[in-house]
Amino acid sequence: MRPVECIVDCDGKGGLKPMRIRFEDKEGKHVINVDKIVEQEVKKVFASMNNPAGRAFHYKCESTIDGLRVPFKLMFDNNNCKWYLM
Repeated sequence: MRPVECIVDCDGKGGLKPMRIRFEDKEGKHVINVDKIVEQEVKKVFASMNNPAGRAFHYKCESTIDGLRVPFKLMFDNNNCKWYLM
């Protein structure tokens, strides 16, 4: 899993919709627009003994990169308030 920065659209009921991610690797900085969310799932996770019940939001997404449709997965860890590219 790679930590990423994410711009998110939040609805009035607490729903999250990732719009764009940004990360850096050995090739440089990357900004990817999320064109489509194919599937979304909420999973229970166990972070630690002090905080046993948490949630992780999993998203199967698609983006167009260099003219190709690329599938990828994102995860939001609600316990740590962090986004990850899986």
